Amino acid sequence: MSIRLYRVYRAAGLALAAAALVACSTASAVKPVPLSQLTNDDQIFVQLREAARTNDAARAAQLASMIPNYPAPSYLEYFQLKPQLFDSSGHARIDAPDAPVLAFLQKYDGQAIADRLRNDYLTVLGARHDWPNFDQQYARFVLNDDTQVKCYALESRAARGENVADAARALLVDPKWYGDGCVDLVTALAVNQQFSSDDVWQQIRLAYEQNYTSTGSKLVDALSNQPPDPVLFGQATSTPPLLLARGVGPDTQSHQLALLAITRMARNDPAMAAATFASVAPSLSSPERAIGWGTIAYQAATKQMPSAVDWYRLSVNAPLSNPAYEWRTRTALLAGDWTMVRWSIEQMPAALRSQPSWVYWHARALKQAGDTATANQEFASISQGFNFYGQLASEELGQKITVPPKTTVTDAEIQQAGNTPGFDLAQRFYALNLRLEGNREWNWPLRNMSDRQLIATAEYARRIELYDRTVNTADRTKSEHDFSLRYLSPFKDIVERDAQSNGLDVE
Repeated sequence: MSIRLYRVYRAAGLALAAAALVACSTASAVKPVPLSQLTNDDQIFVQLREAARTNDAARAAQLASMIPNYPAPSYLEYFQLKPQLFDSSGHARIDAPDAPVLAFLQKYDGQAIADRLRNDYLTVLGARHDWPNFDQQYARFVLNDDTQVKCYALESRAARGENVADAARALLVDPKWYGDGCVDLVTALAVNQQFSSDDVWQQIRLAYEQNYTSTGSKLVDALSNQPPDPVLFGQATSTPPLLLARGVGPDTQSHQLALLAITRMARNDPAMAAATFASVAPSLSSPERAIGWGTIAYQAATKQMPSAVDWYRLSVNAPLSNPAYEWRTRTALLAGDWTMVRWSIEQMPAALRSQPSWVYWHARALKQAGDTATANQEFASISQGFNFYGQLASEELGQKITVPPKTTVTDAEIQQAGNTPGFDLAQRFYALNLRLEGNREWNWPLRNMSDRQLIATAEYARRIELYDRTVNTADRTKSEHDFSLRYLSPFKDIVERDAQSNGLDVE
């Protein structure tokens, strides 16, 4: 390796190390303390949090009794309540107590921890199918960021006679977050015929495609009217070549099992799956063939196989998973097939297609085809954003990229931001290396802040060297900005020093 190349690698490594320090750093005042150096009460509190995480109610009660005056009373109570709502496997207990939960929600109303417990309680109410109380609590769930709870909310609406099939299809895109609630929703919609058997099979394939096999096996219960042969289902998921060697029968279930088998085979060996599928594809309908080629191409694309683009071309109009849609478009871009880029994006679900990245690439495809007017309309729709694709869209429109004026806040505003309720507790949690709880307490008050207050809070975080919160907070502003807080360089002097010693331009 030449000296020059060595210097480049070394400087790049130093720059990356500095960036990592920014990403991982916490304030010097709240730097995580090694467990062995924590006070006895702090050690017990950390153990209490772990008992709550594993839903060990007896252990949680015992530990809490040892630190009755710990200076985080709401969490002391929460960590005792939460394991009473779930069993050791994480499933909601339908016999969970209500009175202490309702008392807690009233006592800490408006605080982050109350919203967290309400999230937990909603899964219990959903599991019970106690829709009147579920609806009452759901209306007060502020963050509403739990897919499982959203599934229960749709099931509640369906129980009142609403048709929620389209909303369910839009929501059910990532089996990682389904939990019991979304499995329950799929089953309920199948029973009331809002979901067809094709909808259910698509969900089963999605779960197995993403390797959430436990969820996939549970979804089979939604096929209660037409359950698959358990032996054949087992072959499709465990030994797919064995099932496909039997050929594909004329009945619908044989077709669905063949597609599931191809989905499983493609995860391990896309090339073998393609060869096998080519032999059975003539027995399937055209839409079914498109589904099969789509899942094969997806797995091939993730493995960077050149054949992926050809297999993807056979997946037109197939209902794919969101990752499969995205990989299809990336594969088309890599192949320089702008026509494919366009139709691939157009076939994405609306929520996916509306993301700035895909709006941009669709507009590029339109421009490539000569439809500049429509392309410019799409570029304009995202050009005001300061994200990467918003800036690219501005360039396509011939607009000069400029940094917005810096909003400067006063020391008084920064001091006031530092006194925000919850920040002291957040810093305590950071010191205990409980970042989940720390971020919850830090982020909770941000949702109601003006841009100027967010900038003051971000500057406060910078001054106490909470760099990840600095960037996260500053990135939330809409009209007023301080990009020096969004794009921190607290270790610039280190990078400049080492770049200079290696003969490199830091810019």
